[in-house]
Amino acid sequence: MVKRGDLPLTKLPQGWGTDDQPWPPRQLLDWIGWANAQTDPPWIIPGIIPFDAAVLVSGRAKKAKKTWFAFEIALSIASGKSIVPALMPTCAVPVLVLELEGPAKLTANRWEMLLKPFANTQFRCPIYYAHRLNFLLDDVSHMEEVTKFVQEAGIKFMIIDTLAQSNRADENSVQQIGEVMRRIKDLRAAMKGGTVAYLHHLRKPSEIKGGIKPDIDTEIRGTSALSGFYDVHLCIREPDDEHSDYLDLTVRQSDAMEKFFKLYWTIDSECDMKATLRMEEESPDMVDEEFANEKLGLLMDDAQYSVRDLAATWGTSQDVAVVARDLLLASGGLLRAGKNKVKRS
Repeated sequence: MVKRGDLPLTKLPQGWGTDDQPWPPRQLLDWIGWANAQTDPPWIIPGIIPFDAAVLVSGRAKKAKKTWFAFEIALSIASGKSIVPALMPTCAVPVLVLELEGPAKLTANRWEMLLKPFANTQFRCPIYYAHRLNFLLDDVSHMEEVTKFVQEAGIKFMIIDTLAQSNRADENSVQQIGEVMRRIKDLRAAMKGGTVAYLHHLRKPSEIKGGIKPDIDTEIRGTSALSGFYDVHLCIREPDDEHSDYLDLTVRQSDAMEKFFKLYWTIDSECDMKATLRMEEESPDMVDEEFANEKLGLLMDDAQYSVRDLAATWGTSQDVAVVARDLLLASGGLLRAGKNKVKRS
């Protein structure tokens, strides 16, 4: 495996990046023209999974249904269709899933239940699947084998479940995790603009300081540098209300570009052997008194909240938080606490 720094820039192999001619550099306007002429659309799944991206899928172990969600995405992308409108892809592309953990029969049952709604769907592209593969991103021979396969099979979307099982690095080491992330970048380059989604755990629940729910990036287990490597972060968290029948999904490209969904899973493992997902996107238009009062119950009596704090605690966009806050101020559920903060009345 050629590593960055092993060759002078003039001798870097083709495909080092998505551009077939990464060096010498093009003039900016020429490069923009090249990028816009590429046939792949910018999104595989609009607003959720881009092409040419590193996608972090995070959630707590055993509770967030990260693997279920990743498998559902894989089925949508390979089929070119989706049972879930929010996961409707722009095209169908070949998919590779490296499942590095989990019992074989239970994992097979998951696939069978998720495939039930696709019973009458003809898949336009294949899903290649390897289970409990001894694959390591930081092993040169493993990378060579997988790189060769994704190029020969034309893979454009790849799932690694989980990141922790796919390397020998200390996840608290910035330097070691940086090397692992560069191997993911190498896989993206081998796929000529493909996307790699890697599953990772959030930290174990800890006491919420000041009544404010931690930001999704600070909850990523391991070095804080992990939050700097992704292009899109899909974070699945359980609501504070333990009786809720949904999971919260945050789709973050940046602090200024976020979407929020509720994930409703129906998993029948006894009768129909079927698993279905319903996704509802949160928007300011859906905020009413019932919604606002539900969110009010998540706030602590002695805490003060900015709009950003409310959005983090409620798992909503700041636009939704503003509408709910204003409704609660008007009803007396919240009181002003200084210029930019509110508190429970």
